[in-house]
Amino acid sequence: MYTITNLWQHVGFSAIVYLAALNSIDPSIVESARIDGANKFKVMMKIQIPWILPVIITMLILHMGHILSVSVDKVLLMQTDLNISASEVIATYVYKAGIQGAQYGFASAVGLFNNCINMVMLLLINWLSKRFSETSIF
Repeated sequence: MYTITNLWQHVGFSAIVYLAALNSIDPSIVESARIDGANKFKVMMKIQIPWILPVIITMLILHMGHILSVSVDKVLLMQTDLNISASEVIATYVYKAGIQGAQYGFASAVGLFNNCINMVMLLLINWLSKRFSETSIF
């Protein structure tokens, strides 16, 4: 459920970025491909996707940085007494340990561990994208 709401939350921004990338393609290139006999699928596979591939990879890297981050408010709004054991995520665990349990040091350590895991995943996907497509954030 969190995945669906997260997807719904970020699909608008991603759609705008992809649409802007598609609009940056020179129309004369697409027109010349159509004149040469390319259908819509060939234009998409041979012109459009290679043209916007750096944008796709950049968006993948940006979204991978947030893959373990679910906002506390979203989780707390969806939790009930029936699903509380199954809907516990790291963010709510940190919230309950730190704010409700007054274990500030422990909550900070868990939050730091979560950030370290996110950073490792971000560096890994950035390294993979640099290796396979020569596009990366840094």
